[in-house]
Amino acid sequence: MKTEFKPVKLLPVWLAVSAVLLVAGIILASVLGFNLTPEEGKIKTFEVDYDVVAETAYDPADIEKACEDAFKANGLNYLKKETDTATLLADGKKLVYTFSYKAEDEALTAALTAAKAAFGEKLPEAQIYANFHTAENKAMNEAVWRGAIALCCGAIVGMVYVLIRFGVAAALTGLTLEVHGAGIAATIFAITRIPVTAGGPLLYAGIAAVTVLILWILYCMKMRESSKEPDYAALSTDERVENAFRASWRLIACVAGGIGAAVVLLGACATAGVRLLVLPALLPLAVAVYSVLFFGPALHVYVKRPFDRMSVKRKRYTGKKKAEKAPDEG
Repeated sequence: MKTEFKPVKLLPVWLAVSAVLLVAGIILASVLGFNLTPEEGKIKTFEVDYDVVAETAYDPADIEKACEDAFKANGLNYLKKETDTATLLADGKKLVYTFSYKAEDEALTAALTAAKAAFGEKLPEAQIYANFHTAENKAMNEAVWRGAIALCCGAIVGMVYVLIRFGVAAALTGLTLEVHGAGIAATIFAITRIPVTAGGPLLYAGIAAVTVLILWILYCMKMRESSKEPDYAALSTDERVENAFRASWRLIACVAGGIGAAVVLLGACATAGVRLLVLPALLPLAVAVYSVLFFGPALHVYVKRPFDRMSVKRKRYTGKKKAEKAPDEG
């Protein structure tokens, strides 16, 4: 015997899961905040420019070792090390060590002196220039905030399309799912402690809201198609919602999977900094799938029922008026 999926019966489960995530996330965000990366504000970098002589005549590992020995001797631990390809010199390269903004300037100055002395002893013919400075990524942070707000506003405006195309019930459920998805996505970052930049939680909340909008439109399209079937009027609200679920879940899963694959591909091809921003977008994508495929149908039954009742009453009233008018016209 085939068992039908009854999303409405599981609404208490989805409500409990969402409530636990939201409460836990809000508490952790209030107490610990989000796990912000050093790039969110001030960072300190130790940069070493070296020319072609050093690159070809000497092992670049010697330059790295001289720097790292100097760091170790002064109690410094760098966060990451990379060759700055974005500012690649025409006649050499730039080695960049990133430190937390909490790193002491005195320790960095001592490490700089020690590293320069080591360069002079080990690589006397090479031209090597080293220095450190403090950088602020306020421009990036502002761009993230603006992008996040734009996504959230776009998701809300998108619901106007749902309202016009699919009706008030679909728009109300969709708007609730957007808020639900955005809230869950933001709080999960507080729970999992995934590193994010400043504005990151809002950015991923906006991504979740937009993804919910896309997937919910797919669901509404299938529900609209099913409303054209001959026996649609005889179905209960529960049956209409479940039919739409069975007709749409594969399409929604495929679209979500395609978006996820694109995110993974972009993350694999991107630089380390971009990858840190892109790959966490998989989390709001998963939240959007949960919101639309599980929480959404269960909630939509309760939102849609009053509108279906009003529609039935309106049709009865219209039919009664036509029946009363027919004898008069005869």
